Amino acid sequence: PDIEDQMNWHGKPLGDKSEAVISHLTSLIKNPAAERPSITSPANDVPAVTITNVSLASAPGYNIGDKVATRQAYGTGLAKLVQAHTRIVALDGDMKNSTFSQNVIKVDKDKFIECFICEQNLVGVGIGVACRDRTIAFISTFAAFLTRAFDNL
Repeated sequence: PDIEDQMNWHGKPLGDKSEAVISHLTSLIKNPAAERPSITSPANDVPAVTITNVSLASAPGYNIGDKVATRQAYGTGLAKLVQAHTRIVALDGDMKNSTFSQNVIKVDKDKFIECFICEQNLVGVGIGVACRDRTIAFISTFAAFLTRAFDNL
């Protein structure tokens, strides 16, 4: 009360208005006698997995003197990693034809996660799938767009 939509209040302590604000918020509670929900800790019952011994399924088929774009070599290598290891996943920020991460779809479509044009989400999903060593996540986008996700790192 008396501070909503007023200038110079955002992010500041309430000071002598504290009691009035707490009283107002308390009046909005529909069922003050309700029990607080019990939040249980996550179960630690996941099976042990290994993300070691990762290598390419086969060597790249390049010859000396071949001119291959780095992004194309990345896509080829990523697909070969997916072929060789069950825990590799690829995530992309709607750039799969430019980063060549689309090569993974040809190998195993279930190992590819399209996060579209939202690099913050791309990084967040990558962190999530890699959590507790569940996967080795490769996120693919352009560096200029990845800067949007720095806060998520």
